[in-house]
Amino acid sequence: MFGSILSQQLQQWSGSLRIKAMLSFISWPQYFAAVVIIGLAYYGIVLVKYYRGELLAFVHPKPAFPATTVPKFGGEVIGSIKPEPGESSLNAEDLQFPDGEPTAQDELINEMRGLINAFKGLDQKDEFLSLLSLIFSRYAGTEIDRFSLIEQVLENAHALSFTVDQAEIEAAWQKAA
Repeated sequence: MFGSILSQQLQQWSGSLRIKAMLSFISWPQYFAAVVIIGLAYYGIVLVKYYRGELLAFVHPKPAFPATTVPKFGGEVIGSIKPEPGESSLNAEDLQFPDGEPTAQDELINEMRGLINAFKGLDQKDEFLSLLSLIFSRYAGTEIDRFSLIEQVLENAHALSFTVDQAEIEAAWQKAA
């Protein structure tokens, strides 16, 4: 008895609970195909409307180099080269290069020039002399012409904001040795 009442109510509910499917005449593959086609059409319109110049350049590219006639050998293409004012040239025979590796003297002179360039505009004479002494100490065991080295320092010292004399450079040399 209890089972018959339950079955009658289930039949009654199932009849009233009808599922209404929206767009039941379209399948999922048809829906996705329609979305893709509509999306492609939309982006195609946007590309044509806003990127017309780029699309035309992509479809009809210009050649990388314009077609020009090449002159025969012996003719000038542009003309002669006009040198800049104050510019000169040398023959290959006039160029001089040092033989082999740079010497310890050359390296020391380059380091001193770097030190002098670092102290341009600075008024720190004591620090300059102590660093110069430190550079001299790195080359203490090598053969270096001390007098030409001191001349190099004095020649380049005009760039410093303070004055350095020969006695101070000699004292830095003695301190390093």
